[in-house]
Amino acid sequence: MDFGIDFKGVAVRSEDIWESFNAAIEGIIYVTKTQRSMRVHLGIAVFVLFFSLFVRLDRLEVIMLTITIVLVLLAEMFNTAVETLVNLITDTYHPAAKVAKDIAAGAVFFASGNALIVAYLVFGKRYLGNNLAPLISKIKEVPEYIMFISLIIVFIFVIIGKAYFGKGRPLWGGMPSGHSAVAFSICTAIVLTTENSFITLMVFLLAFMVAHSRIRARIHTWWEVAGGAILGMIVTLFIFRMMNPF
Repeated sequence: MDFGIDFKGVAVRSEDIWESFNAAIEGIIYVTKTQRSMRVHLGIAVFVLFFSLFVRLDRLEVIMLTITIVLVLLAEMFNTAVETLVNLITDTYHPAAKVAKDIAAGAVFFASGNALIVAYLVFGKRYLGNNLAPLISKIKEVPEYIMFISLIIVFIFVIIGKAYFGKGRPLWGGMPSGHSAVAFSICTAIVLTTENSFITLMVFLLAFMVAHSRIRARIHTWWEVAGGAILGMIVTLFIFRMMNPF
């Protein structure tokens, strides 16, 4: 493939340049189609970018956020490239092949950890603490039993959803994921009743780990987990708002 450089001084044909672009885009599409982790990272990136529209980021924070997102996506792409190359070289178990894949996966882990730190620094203390303080101060007055009512209603919606789609049991398989719905319902309730941004981040991570475990165990698909998470958050937020409107 022509990489766009002609050491003899001859101009590179535009067709070759466009072919390079096409090859690059095809690589991105391939990783997105074949790697569940890439789809998860892209989904989180879209959510973070969407959330960033509601807060006033300065130039430095936008640069930090952009670089962080790109680093995570690049790490996942290089990880896929290493795994594909290793599988091409050998189709049998080899310690060196395992080391290569583990190192590539470690790069994704480091990039993801760095992303969490940057997200906390950009959104945590400054924005969640200041901009959402009036909202939280109102919602924290909601009685404790409202949380249990929210969980019951979320669970009922999960059963209705699974009955409608005709797949899975209340907390095993099917659309939506019951574990994800309950985890993100609890997460939303805690976020709405605490002013501690660190606790907010930790609870979100815990809910995310619950949801991710359902995917890793092949009990749910990505869409089933996402549907459960959205259901849990929306129902809980709606009930808390009804009990304590602005």
